[in-house]
Amino acid sequence: MKKYRLKSTLEKATTLNRRKFLHGKSVVSEKKKRLAKVREQMNAEIVNFLERDDNSRMLPGKNDAVKSGAGKVQKRI
Repeated sequence: MKKYRLKSTLEKATTLNRRKFLHGKSVVSEKKKRLAKVREQMNAEIVNFLERDDNSRMLPGKNDAVKSGAGKVQKRI
C-alpha cells in the first residue's frame, strides 16, 4: 500500500483509520455500533413503510387494538 500510495484510498474505502489502531480502541466494537445504528434505521423505515395506508389497512373493530408503550394502536394487515 505504501509503495503505490493507496493508504488514504484504503482508509476511505474501509472506513478504518490507522490512527484508530494507535489509541487501542477496538475496531470491531465500533463496527458493531455502526451496524446496530444501520439496523435500527432500516427497521424504522420498514415499520413506517408498512404502517402507511397504501401498503396496509387497519382492522375496524374495537377489539382489534393492541396496547403499546404509547397507548392503544389498531392492528394492521
